[in-house]
Amino acid sequence: MTSAPILLVEDDVHVRGALARVMRRRGAEIVTAGSAREALEVLAEMRVQAIVADHHMPPGPTGVWLLEQVMHQHPEVRRLLFSGVDVPHADELVRIGLVHTLLRKPVTGKEILAAIDGPGQAPAAER
Repeated sequence: MTSAPILLVEDDVHVRGALARVMRRRGAEIVTAGSAREALEVLAEMRVQAIVADHHMPPGPTGVWLLEQVMHQHPEVRRLLFSGVDVPHADELVRIGLVHTLLRKPVTGKEILAAIDGPGQAPAAER
């Protein structure tokens, strides 16, 4: 992994905290946000190597909406989406490069870190 942190975006404070703790124990630097809008504020202030976003974050924008913003504003950032429900057009989101990796909840911090480091479509800056 590079030295830039990973941005974890999850509206459930307990899930967010548990995933961040596990990922930190495995040596990752983690920054967290509780909503898509908060994540964009973080990205305006710092560089990250990857963003891991929950799809369903009521009452605000979805994880797909967030990753679309990130794709346009920060194409070099690896984009992962996780969800406990089916994501509409998931295959298409991966095919067009909006999402590099789609993970199904329940997901562990170990699985997230493996997906960040593992194979998958490279961000536009790496192609």
